[in-house]
Amino acid sequence: MLLNKAQADALCAIIALGFVGQNEREDRTDRPIYLYNSEDDRVQHQKLATILKDGFGIDIAVNLQNAKDAVTNRKVHPFIYALPYGNIDEPRMLTYDEVKVNEEEILDVVQITETAINSLIAPSNRFRGAYVGGFIDYKEGKISLIGPSSLYLRERMYLNLDSPSPESVSEMFIEFANVTRETKKFLKECSPSFHTRERVYGDIVIAPDLTEAMISEAQPGDDRRILDEGKIFASCHGLITSMYYHSDVGHAHLDDGVCIELSLSNDTCKSASCIPCAIFAASQGAPASAVHFGRGDFWNLPAITTRESLNPKLENCRSFVIDCFTAASLEILERGDFDQTTMQMGAMVRNQADLVAIPEMFLDALTFEGAFITKMTSYLQKNH
Repeated sequence: MLLNKAQADALCAIIALGFVGQNEREDRTDRPIYLYNSEDDRVQHQKLATILKDGFGIDIAVNLQNAKDAVTNRKVHPFIYALPYGNIDEPRMLTYDEVKVNEEEILDVVQITETAINSLIAPSNRFRGAYVGGFIDYKEGKISLIGPSSLYLRERMYLNLDSPSPESVSEMFIEFANVTRETKKFLKECSPSFHTRERVYGDIVIAPDLTEAMISEAQPGDDRRILDEGKIFASCHGLITSMYYHSDVGHAHLDDGVCIELSLSNDTCKSASCIPCAIFAASQGAPASAVHFGRGDFWNLPAITTRESLNPKLENCRSFVIDCFTAASLEILERGDFDQTTMQMGAMVRNQADLVAIPEMFLDALTFEGAFITKMTSYLQKNH
């Protein structure tokens, strides 16, 4: 199947429904918190909450995220945690309360970068959407940062060459590449400032033992290749890159600390993971501290996932995506009377070949721009 936008959005909505349902129905005390950005978003979130409650019996709690303190003008909670559950039949290695002890340390890091951004970068060049992956290592007592989201080109799998248009993809690619390039340049310039309080912070240059595949970046002419060859691109968010690097490359294990993602610049304030990041984190047994129903455009896994040693993480994620899709699709088909496209996409659960392809189809579906909350409210409402 080659996805059009309606099919892609419906697929995203179904997988997101399965993810939300899986989390809310588990007998677990640390369920995700869903955050929205402003009062303008509140009505849409209330609508989604009603759809989930009335249509699927799922209760979600959505809260307004506080971007900045009204008195100090500092960001209130500009970072995300990915906390491991711990081993089976054993308590989790870390709890939210234990991690919060270190919040002031992280806030110092964010404040340093915010100050440096304001002094080093002209307002006209301020970047947005800069989310930097990192790791709090409790054994060594330090915070290390990896860098901003990485980019690489890839082949289309379930999209035809005109949907979405190469011109649209190329335009988005240039914007993503500029943000990544400017963020990385800035981090290197301000790295000498990262020594504060009593904690030792790791330099914020790219770690030397990261493979080239993991830190793939936009190259001159890549936008031309998108236009000429119909490529699309992958954007690997900081939290996911951090989870791969720190748990699989011998640097540290998730049980020794916690992966984080910071939001940088005045135009970026994020304290929750997008749905694709939250799905990946949950599939690795280290769910994100909060989730938002915003965008996950061009989200993907690092190219390093092709390495044999990392295949188990990829397979865990693939299995989890299939589980989310299966659970939601079966419920949609049982309840019936949804949008025709929703029913069509849900029916793929009955075909084993389609079901196996769902994880890769999901990645291609994310190439179509748009917020998850819009996709979910559009395709999860019943027709009456």
